[in-house]
Amino acid sequence: CVSLSDPLKESSRSQESWSSFLTKLRTLLLMSFTRNLGRFEDEMRTLREKRTEPGWSFCDYFMVQ
Repeated sequence: CVSLSDPLKESSRSQESWSSFLTKLRTLLLMSFTRNLGRFEDEMRTLREKRTEPGWSFCDYFMVQ
C-alpha cells in the first residue's frame, strides 16, 4: 500500500511518494513477469520430457518454444 501526495506540489514528500509508488509498481511487474516465465519454462520442460512417449508432437513443442 502506497500513499500518494499531490503531484503538482513541489514538496519532497510528494516526490518521495511518487518514487515509492513507481518502485513498488516496477517490483510487482517484475514479480509477475518472473512468475509467468517460470510457468512457461515448466510447461516447456514438461513437453520436452515427454518426447520419448508415443504421440509426442515436435510441432507443438516447437510452437511453445
